[in-house]
Amino acid sequence: MQRNLKPARALPPLTWIALIYLLAALPGCRQSNTAQARLESDAASPLDLIAVIDLNVVAQEIGARDKINFALQQRENELIDELDQLKSDLNQQRQSIQAEYGQDLNQQQQSELDRLLTEHQQKIGLQVQAAQSQLVTQQAQLKVKLLAEIRPVAYQIAQENGMQIVLTSSQVYAAGPNVDITQQVIQRIKQINAGSDSTSRSEPPTMRVAEMPGGGDFMPR
Repeated sequence: MQRNLKPARALPPLTWIALIYLLAALPGCRQSNTAQARLESDAASPLDLIAVIDLNVVAQEIGARDKINFALQQRENELIDELDQLKSDLNQQRQSIQAEYGQDLNQQQQSELDRLLTEHQQKIGLQVQAAQSQLVTQQAQLKVKLLAEIRPVAYQIAQENGMQIVLTSSQVYAAGPNVDITQQVIQRIKQINAGSDSTSRSEPPTMRVAEMPGGGDFMPR
């Protein structure tokens, strides 16, 4: 028995047109949405809001590096004097005990002097370590103070250039010259220094760092 196969019903012309239009519109819609997302992403990109500053160059140009080194050298000399005084006191103590024992020392007296010498060496070693730790701590404190005083100037310069974030050159792998505000910050600080010449002349010009916004005079202690 043969089945009577009915011919497929043809779609009305308007239905075909609508289907073709829908299929053609889908890729375009997807592409349009992708392009729109890309535009929104580009518009939200923060790269054009970032400024870069080289703090080492700033510290060198405004005289802060020399001032920090000068303050650290002074403190190092003080610590050396304290260490020399400790050595002198311990040496006098040893000589006093040795003089009390006399020239002919028995085994017990010799052992006592040896123990005393070991204790003195340990005290001196601890004093040296403490002095080194103090120098490292002071250097870190002076750097923090310098950063606190440069920060408001750097941020002001960045805002004037339409930027909202300031990164140091050590935090950035590569950057174009248009985002580097190092020289602008140096010039602004020098202008501040020049404006305070009449109010601060207690230090040699090579050692003075004048008043800075947000932190007062940069005076290492």
